[in-house]
Amino acid sequence: RVIAPKDCCATCWVTEISGQIDVSNDNYINGNQITKRPVTFVKIKIDAVGRHFRGKYHMEVRQLSLTKAAYNYWSLIKDQINSSGSTFDPPPSAITGNIININALENTVFGYFGASAIATKSVFIPASEAPYQPDDTLEYPDDCRTMGNSTHIMPSFW
Repeated sequence: RVIAPKDCCATCWVTEISGQIDVSNDNYINGNQITKRPVTFVKIKIDAVGRHFRGKYHMEVRQLSLTKAAYNYWSLIKDQINSSGSTFDPPPSAITGNIININALENTVFGYFGASAIATKSVFIPASEAPYQPDDTLEYPDDCRTMGNSTHIMPSFW
């Protein structure tokens, strides 16, 4: 099949959200910065959907400050998500947040309401920093907006 992207939408920007929960306790760093800690991994290879890394990759990391109660809630969520399911793991349990159903107090509600300070760091990762060069060109054979979370409008930060 001859690749012939539509004129309107041959170039797109795709947003991926990791959904990864990474909760850390800073009790033992005495206000010092945490450095050189991996926060995510960027896929490079082609899969059934297409290329994940072309030319350069923009990443934004958000760090939230949490109260002790919020930290405990998110730590329990992280532990259940990362549980390997072995016989030595604690059994899954209902995790209680701070939200209730005022019309049916006996119903368990999943969630946590909170407010937080947010620190944001944004970086561009050039293809030259990849462990190998993804040197082939991805050409989407149709309207690239049909890919999930994509737009043909260039982001303002690009």
